[in-house]
Formats: sequence, structure tokens, C-alpha cells
Amino acid sequence: MVDRFTKTGWKRVDEQVGRGTLRGHILVDQLYAEDQHNNPTYKHDDGGMQYLTRPLVSNAQTYMSWVAGALLHAGPVAGMRRAVDHLNDSMQRTAPHEHGYLARSGRVTVYDNGRIAYRKGPAQRRLSKAELNAIVKREPGL
Repeated sequence: MVDRFTKTGWKRVDEQVGRGTLRGHILVDQLYAEDQHNNPTYKHDDGGMQYLTRPLVSNAQTYMSWVAGALLHAGPVAGMRRAVDHLNDSMQRTAPHEHGYLARSGRVTVYDNGRIAYRKGPAQRRLSKAELNAIVKREPGL
């Protein structure tokens, strides 16, 4: 069967860019990240609960258009890379900023058919429990 793109000289999309699963992933790599994201009792003037979900939902259509727009000329990985980098930057604005450790802890990865196609480490490394305890003693409120 010939599809309408083949009739006009275009290759089928799956022949041009392939098939499979494309997935973007951000891990906010601090011991307290999940609790900060999901605990509704925390009150932060400059960000807080759902700091990753809120920018994802707000920008979902834009991210889909970036992946779709990159599909034929740069490949879907390029669009997903742009989307997860932007989400990571947006998360930095919505995460709590008391100490700045959480907001800068996003580790970005794009998987193409289960293989890592792109990875960017966090600006802030994961702090140990001892380091966090020392910060809390020095600066209560973490």
C-alpha cells in the first residue's frame, strides 16, 4: 500500500526517523526531593509543591510541538532534548529556593529505544545526609 507521502516523493516517517520509544526523564537528585514535591503541608513563598509537575503541565503542548517539529529535520531526540532541558530550567524557577540545592539538582536524560541518547548532569551534586544535617544546624528551615 502506498501512502499519500510516498506518492509525493516523501519517505514514510518510520523509514525516515525510525520506530520505538522516546522518553525524557528528569531526576531531582536530593534526598528530600520527593517529599518537597509531594508534601502539601510545606509552604514556600518562592516555589514548592509540584515544582516539576506544574511546569510540565503548563508547557506540555509546547514540548510536544518541539518534538514533532524536530521529527523530520533533526530527529525526535533533538526535540525531546530541547523539551527536557527547558523543563529542567523551568523547574529551577518553581522549586523551593531556601538553599538553592534542590532547584539545581535536576539530572536530565533522553532515552531512545531504551538507550541513552542524551544526558546532562545536575549543577548541584546530591548532598549526603551528613551534609544536609550540617546545613540544617547552620541554617534551620531546610
